[in-house]
Amino acid sequence: MDGAGVAWSEVVHAAGAVVVVTHVPGVALRSSAEDAGLSIGYTRTLTIAPLGADAPAPGRYGPGAVLSGAPPLAQLRRIIGFDLALNPGRVGVMLGFSEDALLARVPAGASMVRRLVLVPGQPAESRLTICREVEECN
Repeated sequence: MDGAGVAWSEVVHAAGAVVVVTHVPGVALRSSAEDAGLSIGYTRTLTIAPLGADAPAPGRYGPGAVLSGAPPLAQLRRIIGFDLALNPGRVGVMLGFSEDALLARVPAGASMVRRLVLVPGQPAESRLTICREVEECN
C-alpha cells in the first residue's frame, strides 16, 4: 500500500509469520494489480507473510515498511471513509465502513496445507503453519 500524508507501520513477529499492520489516515493509494484502489479517510491493513531471514525487524516504522521475499499470504483491510476499488475481484465504490480479506491462492499444480490463525487485535498471537501434507501439520 502506498500512502500520502501520515502513514506508519508496526511489524510483529508471530509463530511462523511476520505481521505488518499499516495505518494510513488520509489518502491511501493501492497500486498492486490484485488490489488496486484509492481510499480517503482511515485505512488499516494487516498483512501476514511467512517469517523468513529477510523479514523486517519488529518495531514501528514510518511510511514504507515492506515485506521482501515471499508474497503475503493474507491481508485484512479496514476502511472508514470513501473507497474506490479497481481490481479484478472487486470493482466498486464504498462510503462508510468496510472490512475485507484477501487470501493468496495456491499456485496451479502445487499441493500444500496452510493453517493460519489470524488475531487482528493481537497480531503477535497469530500463527502460520505451511505443510506439504495434512499429517505434517498435526
